[in-house]
Amino acid sequence: MPPFTVGSFREFPADVLLGFLAARVAMLFMATSVLAQDTAKRLPVPAWLHPTFGGLVVGTIAVFYPQVLGVGYETTDSLLQGNLTMVPMVTLFVAKLIATAVTLCSGFGGGVFSPSLFLGAAVGATFGTIAAIPFPELASGPTLYAIIGMAAVAAPVLGAPMSTILILFELTGDFTVTAAAMIAVVVASITTRQFIGKSFFEWQLERTGISLSGGPARAQLRRQRVRDVARHEFHTVSGSTSIDAIRGLMKLEPGRTFFVTEEGSLIGVIAFSDLVQAALDPASAADLTARDIASPNPLFLVMNENLENALKVLERVPEDDVPVVRDPQTLEVVCLVRHHDVLTVFNQALLDVQAEEHNER
Repeated sequence: MPPFTVGSFREFPADVLLGFLAARVAMLFMATSVLAQDTAKRLPVPAWLHPTFGGLVVGTIAVFYPQVLGVGYETTDSLLQGNLTMVPMVTLFVAKLIATAVTLCSGFGGGVFSPSLFLGAAVGATFGTIAAIPFPELASGPTLYAIIGMAAVAAPVLGAPMSTILILFELTGDFTVTAAAMIAVVVASITTRQFIGKSFFEWQLERTGISLSGGPARAQLRRQRVRDVARHEFHTVSGSTSIDAIRGLMKLEPGRTFFVTEEGSLIGVIAFSDLVQAALDPASAADLTARDIASPNPLFLVMNENLENALKVLERVPEDDVPVVRDPQTLEVVCLVRHHDVLTVFNQALLDVQAEEHNER
């Protein structure tokens, strides 16, 4: 690595601007890769032909810009040495961005770490060249901004800002350069999180149905379904059931919730509090039916719903029992889920994670 130095602490505002620019590049890189993958899936060709088309595109680009092939360390080194002018830097940036996206969507063996370093070095060196025009006495040159740009683009793409800062410190051994890079990395990472909310790898996992948010315990809830904890002992009443009949059922099953159905579809729920409210007016209570005292438009769960979503619904329901329907179209009640049961599963997941972390399993 060539020696890097920060000319003045007055350059730090420029590192903030570079951080915002790096965030835009990181988001562009991730979005381009995802868009290319979606486009490849929609192509009317079999998957085994994707490498053929991808190789044709990447090969065509490489005819004019061979620097896009491979991991690109030679070109990245040239950027750090200051051996490229602005026009080639911008051109190689665009070419590498397209070639990487095509590589990823074509099924080739390739990653995002080295391309993010390549793109970061290119955008950083370009920024440093432009920034030196109005403030030549303050700018440390494009090479310093190239290495800062590498860190600022790679950090949000990888989702590893601390590791990226430590790597840069190991490469340079300079505290002032690391401080400047830290500013750009923090700005880029926070900005990317605000707009996208995830790194490239988290995005890829979520697109396959795997979410890492919330930790291992939440992941356990996402793996389990409502049907795993459902209880099949539930009570339904028709909308025309009299209030006296409901009182009798309440005496047999105190504290339970009754689901009101019409033509097999859920229309409301009756809890003990609903019955108490109706009893406050004895004169009119005698003529009331289940349809009159039920809470309309009740929240419900679906059999195949995961327990993480179920827990969010249960937190909004005052009763302990929540109806489970076969599907949202028919609203046919097939079982119920109790808040206590889901919390028990979540608590057990927390205990399992703790045991695994302390090597107790």
